[in-house]
Amino acid sequence: MLVYISDVCNGGCEFEFTEKILLEQAAAERRGSALKTILPNMTDRLLVTCQSAMDDYWGIVNVMAGEEETRRARELSDRITVVADTMSARFASLGASGQIKERSKVIFGTADCLKCEILTSNEGFVRAAAAQDIHIPAILHQPRALSEQKKVQGSKHSQ
Repeated sequence: MLVYISDVCNGGCEFEFTEKILLEQAAAERRGSALKTILPNMTDRLLVTCQSAMDDYWGIVNVMAGEEETRRARELSDRITVVADTMSARFASLGASGQIKERSKVIFGTADCLKCEILTSNEGFVRAAAAQDIHIPAILHQPRALSEQKKVQGSKHSQ
């Protein structure tokens, strides 16, 4: 959801940032759009997320988003059906590790209960689950942070 609304994915990759992660994500975005990965998988489909993921999304948006990111967040939220957190037995059985966190188990477990394919940048969780013989129907994309408020004013990236 953050990729969809991030300023760096919506034309803001041409700006300079002081934070290393944003500099790296802007450079990656200039090489290839993360939106191009997710948009075909969001078109003409029912978009579903669990309550925990939506709560986390709004928690990030409310703290980090700029004006346009917030506008896009509302528009996207209006398109998404929110369902109750429901962890499948497969995901409940996952052993904890550095990449297997309870929050992720709930999010991926809810998708598993619904038999949904999941769009995610959490490649670590997908690989860790596969190592425990739980294979997730996932479409992986690059992560992007909210960046609108972090642009260096008046400073465009020089080619």
